[in-house]
Amino acid sequence: MRIAPLLLLICLDLPAGAVEAPPLENVTKVFDATDGKMIGLAAMLDAVKDQEVVFVGETHLDETTHRLELAILEGLLERRDGKVVLAMEMFERDVQDVLDAYVAGEIDEAEFLAKARPWGQYRSAYRPMIERARADGRPVVASNFPRPLTRRIAM
Repeated sequence: MRIAPLLLLICLDLPAGAVEAPPLENVTKVFDATDGKMIGLAAMLDAVKDQEVVFVGETHLDETTHRLELAILEGLLERRDGKVVLAMEMFERDVQDVLDAYVAGEIDEAEFLAKARPWGQYRSAYRPMIERARADGRPVVASNFPRPLTRRIAM
């Protein structure tokens, strides 16, 4: 496995009074940690496109971060000819079958949401990535520890 250069993404605050979201290039910065230089989002995607795993951390309530995650997914889908698997901590391992059924078009969104225990900001934050993966027929992995099991362990 090749190790990618360490890249740091910073999401800036939206301009005061912004009505619609500005282009990502205006509200994000990407630094190549190998030399400290700023690079563009496209250059970052080119740098990581051949990696087996790309981790993206987030602040869960930041709209710019969620737009950036979608841009990264779309950029990797394009650069890897669609050969991308999306793993999300926003879904717990015990709902993988429900997630699979939704992505495959076997259940509708209402049933999916009723059974998958999505995070509160699902519609605005994570739905665009799920829908993109679904449209492209790409798998989505539920990668978080199940809450019911966490509760039992805590007791």
